[in-house]
Amino acid sequence: MDSIKAIIGLGNPGSRYDSTRHNIGLDLLSHFASTYPRSWQTDRDGVAVLEVEISGKSVMLIKLNSYMNHSGHPVSKLRRKFQLAANEILILYDDMDLPLGTIRIRPGGGAGGHKGMESIIDLLETDQFPRLRIGIGKAKLEGEEIRHVLGKFTVTETKVLEAVRTAVSEAIPEILQNGLDKAMGKFNVRAEIKINDLDNT
Repeated sequence: MDSIKAIIGLGNPGSRYDSTRHNIGLDLLSHFASTYPRSWQTDRDGVAVLEVEISGKSVMLIKLNSYMNHSGHPVSKLRRKFQLAANEILILYDDMDLPLGTIRIRPGGGAGGHKGMESIIDLLETDQFPRLRIGIGKAKLEGEEIRHVLGKFTVTETKVLEAVRTAVSEAIPEILQNGLDKAMGKFNVRAEIKINDLDNT
């Protein structure tokens, strides 16, 4: 059985990045944490930690205080501080290679061009740690990738996000209770939520 002890949502700090596509990992972790009536504890580096019990297991929810491209530094520091193995850390992050409305759970793998994940892989010196990839879709025009990830979701897209929030909130306890393999089998095969299906809702 997988033993996840820390769940980290990636994003950029500061209100200017709130609700942007690049911050969806951080935003969904915050949404999940809001169901627990406890306060975040912030260390002197600005890293916020919330210790909760999920499926009978003690887990740390963690919000970093570094820019996305430098995520590896605080993650590696947290790994040393809490004596975590790489496979005990679950990372939530945005993925342009997945359509909006899909999530994918994986036990490891490459960064897929994601700078935050590249930083974490480099500093942890391994790519064998679990991740929950959250689809944000590709930029409409080539060369607009940065504008796309730093942009906010459209009104129609926010309708899809409601279902994504539910899926992530269900996937996290599933991973903790039944392990990555079963969670992958349950959530990786879910059909994509089509934006066109919501246009008239």
